[in-house]
Amino acid sequence: MEDLPCLCVRVGQAREIYIVVSGEMMAMYVANNTCKGILKFAETGRIRLAGLICNSRKVNNEREMIENFAKKLGSQLQAAFAKSQIQVQIPNILK
Repeated sequence: MEDLPCLCVRVGQAREIYIVVSGEMMAMYVANNTCKGILKFAETGRIRLAGLICNSRKVNNEREMIENFAKKLGSQLQAAFAKSQIQVQIPNILK
């Protein structure tokens, strides 16, 4: 099954994309790969990376790392919050 965000981009449902990331290595790696995918669709002018949201995992210099990462992407850190036990459930619209 395809990722919901990817599907929304492909079918034209998304205009702005926010990536939630922490300062952990794998989270930054995945965010970077996601940005590469966004770039393909951004060339059409229909979507853009609106910014990063930091879901803090209390990594040393986390906020600064994400701010620098955002600058390298030509974007910015839009919000930051501490890791929460609250989970958001997205309805399964693919069924």
